[in-house]
Amino acid sequence: MKSPKRNFLFLEAASFKPLAIFRIGIAAILLAQVQVLWRYRDLLMDEFGPVPWVLSDRLLDPLLPRLSYVTAWLAPYGVSSGAVVTAFLAMHTIAVVLLAAGYRTRIAAIAAWATYLPLRYAGHLYFYGIGGMLLIGLFYCMFLPVGREWSLDSRREIERGRVQPQAHVAVAVVIERPDGEHPALAGTMASTIVRRAMGLEFLGPGEGEAQFTHRGGNRAPAPASHHSP
Repeated sequence: MKSPKRNFLFLEAASFKPLAIFRIGIAAILLAQVQVLWRYRDLLMDEFGPVPWVLSDRLLDPLLPRLSYVTAWLAPYGVSSGAVVTAFLAMHTIAVVLLAAGYRTRIAAIAAWATYLPLRYAGHLYFYGIGGMLLIGLFYCMFLPVGREWSLDSRREIERGRVQPQAHVAVAVVIERPDGEHPALAGTMASTIVRRAMGLEFLGPGEGEAQFTHRGGNRAPAPASHHSP
C-alpha cells in the first residue's frame, strides 16, 4: 500500500505551471540579452569587429552553423554581413516574444533555438556560459509541454474544449481509490474521463473505451453484448 505522501507527490506532478515559469523565464532572459545585442550589434556581432569572424570561426567545430556561411551564400545578391546579423536578431526577437506569450509555442521555441545558435557562435567570446545554458533551455522548450499553462495556446485550446487540465488527475484518483463494490462503475467513470481528456467524448461505449483494474485485482467487466442469437 502506497503512503499518502507518495500519492500526493505523484498527483502534484500533474501541474504544468513550473514548465510555464521555465518558458517565461528563458524568454525574459533572452529578451534582456537581445536588447544589448541589438544596441551594440555593430560592435559585438560585426564581421570585422574586435573579434572578427575569421578568428572566431577557427575556434568552432566545422559542423556548427555560422553567420559567415549565410553571409557567403547571400553575398552574390549584395547582402552584407551587417544585414544578415540584423535579420537574424529580428527573427530571434520575434520568436522569443511568441515563446513568452505562448503562441505556437513549439514552433516559436524551434525558431528561437535555430536563430540563437548562429548568433551565439558568432559572438561566443561575449556570451560566456549563459549562452550555453540558454541554448539548453530552448532545446528543452522544443520538446517539453511548456505551453500548456499561462499561454495563448492553452487559452485557445480551452476555448475549443480540447484541454481539460484536471482530467488525468481525476483518473489517478479513480484508479487509486476505486469503489470496491462497483468496479464496473469505476471503470466506466475512468474511461469516460480518458475519452474526454483525449477529445473523444463523442465515441460510444464500445469505441476506444479503456478498461482499468482496481487494487483488489478484479478487472472491470466488459459491457454485455446485446446481439440476438
